[in-house]
Amino acid sequence: MRTAVLIAFLALPPLAAALLGGCAGAHPASEAADAPPPAWVLVVPEATAERVYFVGGRSAAPTREEGLASAEADARSQADQAARERMRALADAALRDAGVETSGVERAGFRALVLDAVAERLAATLAVEESFARPCPSPGEPQAVCEAFVLMSAETSVWERLPEEVLAGLRVQQERAVKEKAVRLLDWMLARYRESMGGAEARPGDDTNP
Repeated sequence: MRTAVLIAFLALPPLAAALLGGCAGAHPASEAADAPPPAWVLVVPEATAERVYFVGGRSAAPTREEGLASAEADARSQADQAARERMRALADAALRDAGVETSGVERAGFRALVLDAVAERLAATLAVEESFARPCPSPGEPQAVCEAFVLMSAETSVWERLPEEVLAGLRVQQERAVKEKAVRLLDWMLARYRESMGGAEARPGDDTNP
């Protein structure tokens, strides 16, 4: 059974939610000025364990394309922030409880190393599921939209698996660079993360020492 560590990691910020399945793939944006927004813009459905979704938005864009591009960037930014918030708790726990003496500079560098790597990988997994744009043309901007939203998704299983893969890759890099403190901290994080996923024992061929 997944522990509170995993539950906290999968919790999403206000504008993001885990929704009911479906395959990722862009859908045409609505272009009618009086078209009602889709349900995912107004009400976030109950979360499930199948997919992770993020909703990004932009208001007052000169074109539909620019509005949707900005909304997509907003959704990816939310995913990046969600990943950082969840991994920061685990990194801070390692710095506090792993028994590795570190300086303030070393702690800041370790957090940045972990958070940047995990957030980049997770945010990159998102794909556009659906989009919505409401036009409001003006004499100077005939293609303008008043608002644009995108629904982006990723498989929850990917979000559960990637952090471990990233941490294991970082451990290899730090070991090659003879960064003993970072290796020990990453060992601690890997052990706790695997416990949260219900797999506390080291995997075959794993050369870490949790």
